[in-house]
Amino acid sequence: MIELSKIDKAIDSYTPQLEAADKKLARVQKRIDSAQEERDTLAKEIADNEEKIRAFEEQITLLNEQLESNAKKAKEISTEKEMKALSLEEDIAKEKLTFANEEIERLQGINETKKELIKEVEEKLSELQEKFNEVNEEVSAEKAEIEASKAELFTKRQELGRNIEQKVLSFYEKIRVWAGNTAVVPVKKQACYGCYMKLNDKTYAEVIKADEIVNCPHCGRILYIETESAEA
Repeated sequence: MIELSKIDKAIDSYTPQLEAADKKLARVQKRIDSAQEERDTLAKEIADNEEKIRAFEEQITLLNEQLESNAKKAKEISTEKEMKALSLEEDIAKEKLTFANEEIERLQGINETKKELIKEVEEKLSELQEKFNEVNEEVSAEKAEIEASKAELFTKRQELGRNIEQKVLSFYEKIRVWAGNTAVVPVKKQACYGCYMKLNDKTYAEVIKADEIVNCPHCGRILYIETESAEA
């Protein structure tokens, strides 16, 4: 059972290594996701600006049509009041035209800048993808090696389990549910190294004899004396 406990500890010891390998890959993926989000945001901003540009272009078309219409009306005007009203209307239309053209120029300039930024992000994404592929290959090799080692340990565990009485094995598994890899612990200086509580002389003597399975009276873990301690 002591050997079984050691195998279980060895198997579980690989979990942090597997998690570390996955985290290594996840860090690169997070940078890729961030770059893709930045690229998508820039693309959306460009699309929004292009929509605004189209709206201003439609406005310019309507304003030009208005000015052409006003030019025709000017030939038919007979009073000064009508002339002033038409002149004011033309001034407003021209102001709107100037504003619309300036906005189109401004938005086009912003979009050119954003397109350059997208190019930079695309280059960054390409580099990150290469990095991801490298790390993925490295991580896959690490995990394959770990899984191979775990498979060997599982085989040893199965072989060992066949030599342990089913009742005893079941008892061990029940303790392991809550105690994890501390289901079987050594006794040092007459203390349980699971809960670190001191054992009474009777229990300690039973552990030394090792005639049967002894549980810690405080925490319920299975106790044993390490070979070195027993020899001493």
